[in-house]
Amino acid sequence: MPNNPKAPVDDASYAEKEKLTAKSAVHVTLYAGIGPATNPLTRHVPYKAFMGPSVGDLFFASQEQLENVIARYRGKNVSFHCEDPAILRESKSAATHEQRRPASAEITATEFALYLIERYELIGKLCHYSTRGGLEKIAAAKERGVRVTAEAAPHHLFFDDTMLTGENCKWLQTNPPLRGREDRLALITALRDGLVDYLATDHAPHTIEEKMNGMSGMPHLDTYGAFATWLMAEHGFSPGDIARVCAYNPGSFVNEFLPQGFGKGYGVIEPGYVGSLTIINPDAPFVVRRDEMKTKCGWSPFEGYKMPGRVTYTILNGKVYPAS
Repeated sequence: MPNNPKAPVDDASYAEKEKLTAKSAVHVTLYAGIGPATNPLTRHVPYKAFMGPSVGDLFFASQEQLENVIARYRGKNVSFHCEDPAILRESKSAATHEQRRPASAEITATEFALYLIERYELIGKLCHYSTRGGLEKIAAAKERGVRVTAEAAPHHLFFDDTMLTGENCKWLQTNPPLRGREDRLALITALRDGLVDYLATDHAPHTIEEKMNGMSGMPHLDTYGAFATWLMAEHGFSPGDIARVCAYNPGSFVNEFLPQGFGKGYGVIEPGYVGSLTIINPDAPFVVRRDEMKTKCGWSPFEGYKMPGRVTYTILNGKVYPAS
């Protein structure tokens, strides 16, 4: 959501989308979309707001329009895709995708999202954060007690705009786009030190044809565990750091919305919690290859790169599944 044809925006569409999750072996918690004409659902769910245009048509044209809607969601759990619509309009004729979605759009939107979170007593989250310039604003908000967390996605931690070429620019196109090397390194530090709370995938599995036609987004689920070992090998993340940003913090987010029957929920290996976890071997290097991907889109941004480790087992509700 809302990167699909029918975003769940009310009770009926949310229930229909939720039916599709029944075939999944793992529990799926869905966001409900926030758009110019939406209202809160009658049930307790997390929400997501695209502050400006991205993929799909569920977004806002101005800060004023967004605030008028967010006022209806006081006290709710709202995640924000931070790109300011006015700055995106001003930049739409720039030469490259990265210039058309500049860092200033994210930083301005960050300031406004933090204002909305504080004023309307939201439990806020900033999705797939990418700019060094906004991290200080997040830190200051946390310091004064604003209930806000932030995500970083693998592509913003692994790639930066110095790596873009004529051959890979379409594959690595995403919203928000890749930033500079200093942004990338600052995000890695912030994730390791706890300012950024989650290692979150951008899992937007657009087909190869869609990517060649300029669609933004990329798949990550196939390589998530392996990427965690890269953070350990290349940037000094401890096993505890990985457990915090990949399990404990995400579990704390999801547990609030679980139906009955999940005990204490996810994220902790203790009696009473769901017996679901992933075992990784940090010393099992392999090269990411397209023909080994499980995602239906059939490609990965990490193709050809050597990862230092891999997933060896997945434990789901106490049942052990060896990696295939």
